[in-house]
Amino acid sequence: VHPEKVLNASFVRRLPWPKRIDVALLAFVAMVISLADRINIAVAAPILMKERGWDTVQMGWVLSGFFIGYSLLMVPVGIIADRYSPKWVLGFSVAWWSLLTALTPLPRSLIGMVIVRILVGLGQSGVIPCINSILVRWFPRHEYSRAAVFSWSGGSAGAILAFPLASAVLNFWGWPAVFFTFACLGALWLPFWIIGVTDNPATSSGICKAELVHILEGRPELPRVVRVPWKRILALPPIYALMTLHFSFNWITYFLLSWLPTYLLAERHF
Repeated sequence: VHPEKVLNASFVRRLPWPKRIDVALLAFVAMVISLADRINIAVAAPILMKERGWDTVQMGWVLSGFFIGYSLLMVPVGIIADRYSPKWVLGFSVAWWSLLTALTPLPRSLIGMVIVRILVGLGQSGVIPCINSILVRWFPRHEYSRAAVFSWSGGSAGAILAFPLASAVLNFWGWPAVFFTFACLGALWLPFWIIGVTDNPATSSGICKAELVHILEGRPELPRVVRVPWKRILALPPIYALMTLHFSFNWITYFLLSWLPTYLLAERHF
């Protein structure tokens, strides 16, 4: 896509792709960071158990703490993002969980560590609802699937990158450095998100007129969310199929992400 005259006449876009690709790329990176900050505790777990004298049951509470917080606020945060601003809700979420990631090594007690992980999970509960909400605003309907799949695939990329990176940091600087290092990723991402993304593509200074027309013509009307139509949603059979599929997939995925490093070290002596 060649740069065209944008809505703000004083600005000419120099990147060789549409502005909405910036949004998808930043969403992708947000997913990378979110998965990295879920995995870091799994890499540190064997060392943490040895230092603190925790058994697998106690460590299980630490690992589960994240998912308690993650589950509690996902629906409420999605409603807030749709009603007000997915941009700022996601920005706050990333800042929140990055700060709590940096604080993770500080608690000495089991209860303290579980509370910190619950708070990290509360922060991360906003990532997928906010990404979905921002993509709906920035992409025409026929591009929803590609934009969403690309953005969500950051989670898989995060898992691929985070395990070796966290292992290397732990090996050189110790397990607390894993959390400090990973917390910096969110801090680096945040300015790009705040400066580069708007809730409404029509208010973005970096979008071409042709691209804005392309988005608006292919996008349904998006009235402000005042009331969630729960009755209509819960009456749809595909919703239950998707919930069953996603629950089953996530159960085994997060079990492996949480416990695989401990198993490989403790049982296979890697």
